[in-house]
Amino acid sequence: MRKLLDNMHGYLKDAGADVGDKYVGKDYFPGVWDSEYIMSNQKEFTDMLSKYQHNGDFHGDPTATMEKIIANDGNEFGVDDNVHATSKPGLAASKLRTLDFISPEDRAKFSSKNLLGTLNSYVTQATKRAEWARRMGTDNAHLNAHFAEARSMGASEADIAKVNKYLDGVKGTLGSDISPTLRRVNSGMMVYQNISKLPLAIFSLAADPLQIMVRGGGLSDALSAYKRGVSEVKKSFTNVKDDEWTTIAKSIGVNDDPTLVHALGSSYSQGITGNLATKANNMFFKYNMMEQMVTSMRTSATQAAFGFLASHADGTKSVHSARWLDELGLKPGEVKVGKDGRPLYTTQDFLDAGHNPASAAAASLKIKGAINKWVDGAVLRPNAAHKPVWMNDPHYALFAHLKQFMYSFHETVLKRVGNELAHGNYSPALALMSYVPIMIAADAAKGALLTGGGVPSYEKDWGVGDYLEHGVERSSLYSIGQFGLDAYNNVKHGGTGVEALLGPTAEQGIDALRTLGGREEFSKFAMDSLPLSPIMKALSHSELTPDSMYAE
Repeated sequence: MRKLLDNMHGYLKDAGADVGDKYVGKDYFPGVWDSEYIMSNQKEFTDMLSKYQHNGDFHGDPTATMEKIIANDGNEFGVDDNVHATSKPGLAASKLRTLDFISPEDRAKFSSKNLLGTLNSYVTQATKRAEWARRMGTDNAHLNAHFAEARSMGASEADIAKVNKYLDGVKGTLGSDISPTLRRVNSGMMVYQNISKLPLAIFSLAADPLQIMVRGGGLSDALSAYKRGVSEVKKSFTNVKDDEWTTIAKSIGVNDDPTLVHALGSSYSQGITGNLATKANNMFFKYNMMEQMVTSMRTSATQAAFGFLASHADGTKSVHSARWLDELGLKPGEVKVGKDGRPLYTTQDFLDAGHNPASAAAASLKIKGAINKWVDGAVLRPNAAHKPVWMNDPHYALFAHLKQFMYSFHETVLKRVGNELAHGNYSPALALMSYVPIMIAADAAKGALLTGGGVPSYEKDWGVGDYLEHGVERSSLYSIGQFGLDAYNNVKHGGTGVEALLGPTAEQGIDALRTLGGREEFSKFAMDSLPLSPIMKALSHSELTPDSMYAE
């Protein structure tokens, strides 16, 4: 750990991030607050800060400071940073001077006791700060130069404010003034909705292996992903030794365990859940097998990425080869293929091939980066840049809940298909069309499971056209236009159309008002509100509806 922390400090300085020399050496270890405990003991925490306010050590607002610490998941960065033009991704290690007057005794009960979580948080923040400094300058000199150029070309202050709002969204600081109570309520409601609506969400991953083909893999790669996904489901519950490709995927960072679990949980919770809600969320996705399935898909995509790079290493296999390599930050000839037919990717590989230590490390980093980028294009990993800005504001988290996958699918899959079509490559579009029959089959299997071998009652009068229309919807081919279609279908079934756009919590609230007004049966509302709702409805022989079947 000492070596890791010292290396991270050197990395930050090399990138131009000014974090000072106070936070290095044998006595330094990053501190992270326990945001869950602070949310449960807000007055005790603000009273503790007020004590230092009275003796002159602390000059800030205790409540505002607490809210920012909670918004930053226990990190102190940004607590004194209120100016857009000078804001940057925070690093707790560089901002401890803000609250380092607090005695160890006062800090102890409010501090996180999670060693792995603290280190993971520190490395994540440090990386963001370093790469921001590398691109924008440690004091935002490069960013401010871009703004000056934009103003000279006619950009208004409203335009600049819009860019700053976008940057706040992708940095994770947008809406940091949300009250801890509202944050806690939102996180609890999202986890509850996940557990209620998504027990069978694994069926929605049926078409995911086909994304490997969209990204440039072959049919054999997709079939291998299906096989791995099915065969490794048991790994969620048993101690099964990792095979070679699982080990490689971990070593490259494709399947770094804490990061993957955090990414999966955040995808379904807008990344605002506290410690307790996060634990419940992660456990749920373990037991509904989504965590292992996503891990298996990413492992298969790693193997496919190796094959892709080996095939196109010299840029001549296809008319598109050089372009594809360029998209991954590579040039023809930079990918070296070993005797086993795989690209060299470790520093040792390149040392053995005759590189000096510096060039071997750089070449290894470049290949690993290309593999990670290829995998992220083959297996969806939603992030803040995919979504509209408002979805990154925790104030609106309940309305954005479960919507971001549509945006990620649009940005990652559909845009890639469109780009390849523009270059005369029709293979990804053909692969995309195969999503439809796969999703029809997956939903038929889900329906048979829930009905004991039959079909849901609402499907009994369906014809071929109905199944095709359903398959297109479930394959996300309508992209973000699906939101409009959902509203239209909601109106057809007696709704206003609005509730279909507001997220599952708002929709449930509207249903509650209808139930109180006598417009909906209480038994139906109660069944829709239960944890594991689709399964509970099936066990009680209640009528299954499209909403309860396909919430994911």
